[in-house]
Amino acid sequence: MDTSYVLAQNIANTKYEDLPPEVVNFALFDIESIGFSNGANRNALLLHTVGDPFFCCDDDTVCQVATSPSSKEGLLFTCDCDPAQYWFFRDRQNTLQSVIFEEENFLAFHERFLGKRLSSIISTRKETEKLSFKQIRAEYLKRFGNGNGKVRITFNGVIGDCAWGAPFGLWGDPMGYLLLDDDSHRRLVKSESEYRSACTSRELFRVVNCPTISDATFSQTTFVGLDNQQLLPPFFPVRRGMDKIFGITLWRCFDKSYFCHLPQALLHAPANDRGFWPGEIVRSASGFDIDKVVIECINSLEFGHDKKGCKDRLRVLGKHLIELGSMKVEDFEEFVQTQALKTNYRFISLMEERSGFWVYPSI
Repeated sequence: MDTSYVLAQNIANTKYEDLPPEVVNFALFDIESIGFSNGANRNALLLHTVGDPFFCCDDDTVCQVATSPSSKEGLLFTCDCDPAQYWFFRDRQNTLQSVIFEEENFLAFHERFLGKRLSSIISTRKETEKLSFKQIRAEYLKRFGNGNGKVRITFNGVIGDCAWGAPFGLWGDPMGYLLLDDDSHRRLVKSESEYRSACTSRELFRVVNCPTISDATFSQTTFVGLDNQQLLPPFFPVRRGMDKIFGITLWRCFDKSYFCHLPQALLHAPANDRGFWPGEIVRSASGFDIDKVVIECINSLEFGHDKKGCKDRLRVLGKHLIELGSMKVEDFEEFVQTQALKTNYRFISLMEERSGFWVYPSI
C-alpha cells in the first residue's frame, strides 16, 4: 500500500527512528505475503490521522442509509451481546426491495457520540430519549458509573453483504446466529427454508434500534468512526478478524473507553456474488481461526488491581504476548486448548440462556 510506504519512510526520518524495523514492517506491510492486510491499512490510517477523529469504510460501500423498522428514541446500555436486530434475505435484489433508504446525514450521529464523555452524552440527550439497560453486569455498571469514560469507537449497521469471512464464503462465520434472541431469532427460524437460506446467503440488514453504548462483544469495522485524538491500540495487520482483536484490545487496555452502535446502516455491496458454504455454521462452531487464538491470548492476561494507564497496559499486554509466543509448541497448543474450552463453555451457556433449553456439547 502506497500510504503505508510513505508513512514508514516518515517514521524512519523522525524522532521514532529507533523503532525496530521489523515492528514497523509487520505493522504496515504484509511481509509474509498472507494476501489479506486490511489491518495494516488501518494502522496506516491511525498514523496518518493522529490527533483527529475520523471515519473509514470498506471500499465497496455505497452511501445509501437506512434505519431499523423497529427504531425508537432512547439510549441503550448493554454488554455480553450483539445489540443489533437482524433481518435475513435470499439475495441482493430481495435486500434492496425490502429496505427503505432515506436521505440521512449519517456522519452527524458519529459526531454526536465519537470522542464524547458518557456524562456529556447522558446530560445532553433529549427528554424523550430514555435510558435503558439490558444484560448489564455489575462490573460493567461499575466501569461507567463515574461517567468519565469516552466513546472511542462508533459503528454503523450493515445492509447487503454481511462482510464476514472471505469472499465466496470460503471461511465465513455465521456462528453468531446461534446466539440470536427475541425478534431476530424468530425471523431466523420462521421456517426451515428461511433458516437454511440465512445460513448460506450473506445478505442481511443488521442495525440497532437506538444509539447503544456497549462493550467489545461486537466490533465489526466495516463502517467505523475512531477517536484518534488520544492513543489507540494498533490493529493486527493481517488476516480476517483483525477488528475483533482491535475491539478486545481497546476494551481490555483502555478502561475508560466505550463502544457506540448507531441506528443507521450503510449498504455494503461487493461486485461479486458471495455466499456461505452450506456447512459453514458447523465448521465455524467447531473450528478455531487465528483471530480466536489471538483473542484467547489477550483474554488470558489478568491486569490485577494496579491502577495502570492505557500505555502501561499495552506494554504489559505486549510482554504477555511475547512470553506466550516464546513457549514450546506443545505447551502453547495446550494453553490454547484450555482457553478455548473455557470460551466454548461460555458460548454454550449463552446458547442455553438465549434458547431456553439445554444444549449438550459433544466434547
